[in-house]
Amino acid sequence: RDLHSFPTRRSSDLDASGNFFVVGEAANSTFQSQQFAVAKVDPSGNFVSGFGTGGKAAFSLAGGAAIGSSVQIDKDGNLYVIGAAIISNTAYTEVMQVDGTAGTLIPTFGTNGQATIDLLNGDYVGVAGALDPNGRLYVTASMQDPTSSTVSEFAAARLVTAPTNEIFSSGFE
Repeated sequence: RDLHSFPTRRSSDLDASGNFFVVGEAANSTFQSQQFAVAKVDPSGNFVSGFGTGGKAAFSLAGGAAIGSSVQIDKDGNLYVIGAAIISNTAYTEVMQVDGTAGTLIPTFGTNGQATIDLLNGDYVGVAGALDPNGRLYVTASMQDPTSSTVSEFAAARLVTAPTNEIFSSGFE
């Protein structure tokens, strides 16, 4: 299917019905406005029209760029989209909770469906996540050396009530 409007596709997952979710980022033609992007494709390979607009949804971050890296699907079919928020040249871990049917943010999560998390007061950007059997979300993030592409450290957190989190490991080099 046509995903060319999503210049970067980073992760995917299947829901209990076999629908395929693709997560990445969407941008305008000058890349001045990056957004979390999610597409939903049914088992036959067609975009699910009731999800977002024509099977695709993009989410902006007020005051910055959002880059989707990973998706997790909970037992209710809702999505946790994990990635980076770039605000005033500082990177944060960003998590958005998206209704897996409608493709809209779930406003009871974080602030209007979004949680911007400052892990360890550093430039840690969300790269992956996992849900435990109790539905608790764990997020991993990495810090990248701004002068190279080398990942210098990583951190992990369990989200209790977004945006509050519990950091359970950090600073590994």
